[in-house]
This record gives sequence, structure tokens and C-alpha cells, in this order.
Amino acid sequence: MQSVNLCPNVLGQIALGCIVDPPKEGQPSYQQWKDERETIFASLQKRSKIVANALNQLEGVQCNDVEGALYAFPSISLPTKAVEHAKSIGKIPDTFYCLELLAKTGLCVVPGSGFGQVDGTYHFRMTILPSENDLIDVLARLRDFHNEFMQKFS
Repeated sequence: MQSVNLCPNVLGQIALGCIVDPPKEGQPSYQQWKDERETIFASLQKRSKIVANALNQLEGVQCNDVEGALYAFPSISLPTKAVEHAKSIGKIPDTFYCLELLAKTGLCVVPGSGFGQVDGTYHFRMTILPSENDLIDVLARLRDFHNEFMQKFS
């Protein structure tokens, strides 16, 4: 039992070996590995742009392009009424926003306050990993929630 907790299983060890020592040019599986890697990378790049563009269209949201990570980390300017309401119920404002998003849409994002943001600024972290098709739905639900939230507290 103890060794299971301390060491990865055999499949995990094999997978890690493949990651740190991929096929070399000229080996039988090289072209398949290269094609798959390029396809995945291109899809991640496309999804990062889709997410950043969608977030930047939201009122009070600013998001840099995602580079080298699987997360977008937009800043969000919350209305004063939302900030005051969050504080009145004992919540950090961006945590309040994220909890409301989860309750109303089922979308789970992480409040920026957990990352040591500058006082008076608000952020959330979201992944870019859903498939391109699913991402369109996720971003539409986020947009609809955000617009309703901003209108409610403006």
C-alpha cells in the first residue's frame, strides 16, 4: 500500500518516459508523434485566441493572450454595488463573482484573490482546455452570465 502512494504506477511511468524521451526523427513512430503534437499545439493556440477575444469583448474585462499556459487570467472591473454586496455577505468580490458564475451556469473558474492579486483589483483564472466546440458554449454561458451580473449590479 505504501509503495502505491510513493511511486507512480507502471502505466504512469511509461507515459512519463514517452513525454521526456519522445520518438526521434527516423524512428517508426516519429511522424505520428510529430503530427499529433502539432495538431494539439495548433488547437491550444486557437483556443487561447478564442478565449482571449471572447473575454475582451465583455464589459470591464481585459485579458492578455494566453502564452505558455493552459489558463486565461483576465482582470475584471466589478461594479461598486457588486463589491459592496460581496463585502456585506463576507465574500471577497472576485470570489463572489466566481461563486455566482458557478451557481448560475455550472462553470467553475478560480478567483484571482487566491493568487495574491493587488488590493482593489479582481481577476479569475479559467482553463482553455475544453474542446473548441465546447469552448463556444462555455464562453456563451460566461458572456450571458457576465452581462446579467453587470446589469444587476450597475
